[in-house]
Amino acid sequence: MPDTYLYIITIFILIQCSMVTKFKKQLAKSNLAKNTVTSYVWTVQYFLNHYGEVNKKNLLAYKGYLVENFKPQTVNLRLQGINNS
Repeated sequence: MPDTYLYIITIFILIQCSMVTKFKKQLAKSNLAKNTVTSYVWTVQYFLNHYGEVNKKNLLAYKGYLVENFKPQTVNLRLQGINNS
């Protein structure tokens, strides 16, 4: 059983990395500043690492976390990163 669990986790991480890489390439083609691209990619990686999947429940939890812990400008930047993914 532990081997199966490790295999599933490994596959999940590889899929996440592939998704983030595709997202980063998509952003690189846009007219966004390098710092914006870096911030968006970091945000998506953080979200996936902490919430696992994108769904309404996790998005609302993430938004609540941001609002409780960050200034409005940071909240907006992070939410834009998720919206663009």
